[in-house]
Amino acid sequence: MSELFLVFDYGKNDKNLNMNDPSWKQEAVKDVTALIPSTVSIKDSKVISTSPMYGVGVLCELSDGSAYVIFIYGENKEAAVYCVFANGYDGSFDNTTTNTQ
Repeated sequence: MSELFLVFDYGKNDKNLNMNDPSWKQEAVKDVTALIPSTVSIKDSKVISTSPMYGVGVLCELSDGSAYVIFIYGENKEAAVYCVFANGYDGSFDNTTTNTQ
């Protein structure tokens, strides 16, 4: 993992993590799109894990071979954690709390 950015409120735990809600992926894609250059696109996105403490983890694989994992948290579906994988996703968040595969 090349970079990890944390923005987190430890005072709240989101226990209502409906992984089938498409808004988790939509929010992650929106956030990643704002961070990447216009020459790079998102090839695929999927929910990879959930946790009452960290939120819903969404993997966004990019056209340049890199990837982001964004943990979306709370009722407002805000990005709580940004993880950048310069050489592609290595599976480090698979099975973190609840495996979705």
